[in-house]
Amino acid sequence: MLLLVGFSVFSQLAVTTTFTPQELVLNTFAGPNVTISNIKFNGTESNALAIRDQVARFSNGDIGIGASQGLLLATGKAILASGPNNSSGATNVTSAPISGDSDLALITTNTVRNVCTIEFDFVPTGNTVLFEYIFASEEYPEFTNSSFNDTFGLFLSGPGIAGPFSNSAINIATIPGTATPVTINNLNNGISNTGPCEYCQYYVNNGTGSNPVLNPEVQYDGLSTEFTASGPVTSGQTYHLKFAIANVGDNALDSAIFLTAGSLRAATLGNENYTTEKVTLYPNPATDFIHINAAYSISEITIYDVQGRALQQTKTTGTDIELNTQDLTTGTYIIEFVLDNSEKIIQKLVIR
Repeated sequence: MLLLVGFSVFSQLAVTTTFTPQELVLNTFAGPNVTISNIKFNGTESNALAIRDQVARFSNGDIGIGASQGLLLATGKAILASGPNNSSGATNVTSAPISGDSDLALITTNTVRNVCTIEFDFVPTGNTVLFEYIFASEEYPEFTNSSFNDTFGLFLSGPGIAGPFSNSAINIATIPGTATPVTINNLNNGISNTGPCEYCQYYVNNGTGSNPVLNPEVQYDGLSTEFTASGPVTSGQTYHLKFAIANVGDNALDSAIFLTAGSLRAATLGNENYTTEKVTLYPNPATDFIHINAAYSISEITIYDVQGRALQQTKTTGTDIELNTQDLTTGTYIIEFVLDNSEKIIQKLVIR
């Protein structure tokens, strides 16, 4: 009997809805090397100062979703995210629904409803802005490749950026190694989770409510793996980030973005010694290994996270090297090569 009871116990995602959007951005999402100001929710700063049912802090998410805690944005009430996954069509409509968003309208071909946006200005100390996120939806898998293509965007604008969205923003919510936006119709494994595969290596099947043991602490039927979004910035300049998600076509079946706690940061990737002619690496993005070719013999290879912490160091010699990266989780890293003449070459490495 005790064994049976033990198998029925699971860790449930905790969703806390007692924080304002401004508190969630500053105290949950913000990380090092960024100064944030002018936080808005659904278009105004005053909205960011009151508790809103579409945003929340999540925690206890160690099983399955990749991020243990962070900021949650949803098309409906954020509280729906908490499992178990006991419904094939869960909906919890927000008390203040908003329709229409000019940026999201460029990503989809149907009506944008139940919009949830958080945006703010930031000043980075570094040449790259990065953060981790997960996309999730109750539209999976039954409504993949349909007109109910719930969508979201992570829009970056500012000096030196020229894109098709408002304020000349670019969308940095793209499938790794491509310019393809992360949406239900672009990221799935078919209407019954049996294919055809559309970038399904990044898709997590969470059942359809009848099989909640796949990921018991989350309600949504499908999720992406944890992605790293990044974009080029100039240190000391003011930039703008807008996080937007919406239902498409109707107000039913909620979708959400999980933003990993403390992951919004700026880093310097590359320096004045960056020279692709001296050291090249492939594939990049990588999974289990990378091939390294160098014009000069390499004596040492060190991989750092974007906080500057050394994660893996390899003493070596030669110009043609294969390096195992299986121990690295999905994300963005800095890889430093020390040549025999003591010159250092720094490059960006993405693991997927």
